[in-house]
Amino acid sequence: MDVDCGQAFTAPVWTLPSRRDVLNQETALLSPHIRQCIAFLKRVDQLRVRPGHSSKTFRIEVSLDATSDNTSASFSVDPTLDELKELRFVLVHWTSKHEQLHARYGVGPCTFCKEFTSSEAQAKWPKTGLGSLLSSASKRAEALESCLMQYIDVARGPSLLVRRGAVRCEGIEHVPSILCRFLLKDVDQSTI
Repeated sequence: MDVDCGQAFTAPVWTLPSRRDVLNQETALLSPHIRQCIAFLKRVDQLRVRPGHSSKTFRIEVSLDATSDNTSASFSVDPTLDELKELRFVLVHWTSKHEQLHARYGVGPCTFCKEFTSSEAQAKWPKTGLGSLLSSASKRAEALESCLMQYIDVARGPSLLVRRGAVRCEGIEHVPSILCRFLLKDVDQSTI
């Protein structure tokens, strides 16, 4: 009686999903609009903030990486200091929408939203009031550049885009769209 015992005890080969498959599953939970915004933010290669023609304006130069051809698109926007403050206010507002649910429902702090609402993130933003009067326009521009690039890095980071059980993070649902609208304000999108 010839029985091949080696084949009887072979277990099926389990393969782990690739990192790309896991990230695609996580972002598949998001709406198509937010996925499109994240895809745009992933194309942002470099962001430079320079002082504008007046003390209350800035010029933000955005460079996009080349996806299909060798040319990289770039554009610029000219927000005022008030528009930048409004951007920060709106981002902090949407990333702190669900914080009151943590204690009541036992939901741990959201990693995504902590990047916007933590005291470290708040301290990086340029000072207002007397601090803004004492700092030069170029120092404020450097601080704004650092903050905006950090916001973009967090918004496009797919490892932070995770569904938190039954409680959906409002920041994940809104931050990428808000950043895209801010960067693409008054920009001819057919050129990028």
